[in-house]
Amino acid sequence: MRRLALIALVGLVSCYGDRGSGTVTLEQVLAADWGALEYEVVTTMPEEQTGGMAVVFLHGYGRNGAHYSGLAKAVLDDDTRVILPTAVLPHPAGQGGMWWEFLDEDWPKPYPVDPSAKAWPELSQQLPRAREAVVALIARIRDRYEPDSVALAGHSQGAMLALDVAMVVEPPVDRVVSVSAYVLLDSVPNITKPRLERPAILVSHGRGDELVGFHAAESMRELLEEEGFAVTFKPHDGEHAVNETVNRDVRDFLR
Repeated sequence: MRRLALIALVGLVSCYGDRGSGTVTLEQVLAADWGALEYEVVTTMPEEQTGGMAVVFLHGYGRNGAHYSGLAKAVLDDDTRVILPTAVLPHPAGQGGMWWEFLDEDWPKPYPVDPSAKAWPELSQQLPRAREAVVALIARIRDRYEPDSVALAGHSQGAMLALDVAMVVEPPVDRVVSVSAYVLLDSVPNITKPRLERPAILVSHGRGDELVGFHAAESMRELLEEEGFAVTFKPHDGEHAVNETVNRDVRDFLR
């Protein structure tokens, strides 16, 4: 039986930034029109050129795609496109976006769960909408650019969603990059289901991360390796932010 460990939830919601004076309800979140995600493309490839690698990078809570242009430039080579989408849900503080909101009545919970709990938390109503939007975006990127390979990456909340989407999207992505994240409870059934193909996965996490503790990366690695995924584990001495070490590790993994 897979080892269950307690992940403290105290302060977890607040770890993603100040909400300011804005408020949002579950009804508003569920009523949002995701439509087709808007995105920026960072590349040196001509627009009409097809092939190469497409890297779809999902931003963290309260950020947008453009916030990660530095990482995008760091991983570029002559046949890479980095796709930087922005979630349609605006952050309540008025800056950036979010893939879901951390509401008392609904948010995707972390895995593992408290082993003393009588029942696991219910799955989130919000996550499927974000998941479907990213699956649709990947299909658009495949149709538009016909890449030879696709990588799905993210930071913090975006990395949680990237791993979740990678377990369901068809055709499968080739590589997954998780930076400063934990596994979502909602993702576990798809992580553990039988599959013919498994993407290679990079797990990057700072030992000094006080927002998403380092133990989350160790639990992620343990679960994925137990399920037969090839995991490249890259701890570093930083905190929650994307730094030069992370940029280098992501670049090396993708190449």
